[in-house]
Amino acid sequence: MDIQTVTQSLRLREYYYMVLRRKKFFLGAVALSVVISVFLCFTLPKQYRASTILLVEEEKILNPLIAGLAVSPRVADRMRTLREELVSWQRLTLLVEKLNLDEHVKSPYQYEKLIQSLREHIEIRMKGYDIITVSFEGSDPKQAQQIVQTMADIIVQG
Repeated sequence: MDIQTVTQSLRLREYYYMVLRRKKFFLGAVALSVVISVFLCFTLPKQYRASTILLVEEEKILNPLIAGLAVSPRVADRMRTLREELVSWQRLTLLVEKLNLDEHVKSPYQYEKLIQSLREHIEIRMKGYDIITVSFEGSDPKQAQQIVQTMADIIVQG
């Protein structure tokens, strides 16, 4: 055995004996963590996430957006453009109208906040060049599913 192995073995033994001497503190910390975790599990509101995957023919969806450009943009730029187009005011207004989400809205300011909330909770990701993932996270599972389904329908119709 060389000196490094012996030194490392001694350090591990020191840590082991230190844990044995202070086991009340370690067990107390673990027990406190479990109690806090269980408490948070029962008190935090439930969040539901619905998502769908769309297979897209790239030329049909991206070419109208980049028509007239001499140079094909990078994938990140395409994704940003596509995302902005999918969560645009017109598309989200159509979504709100189809699902009647504005039944409790009484002012234009509240309507804008509703659109902004939808924009923040709708997540659009692009995997590769031809797969789009649309997801929504909210407190009502049925509403989350309806929003994702309607958003997918709007994308397909568009």
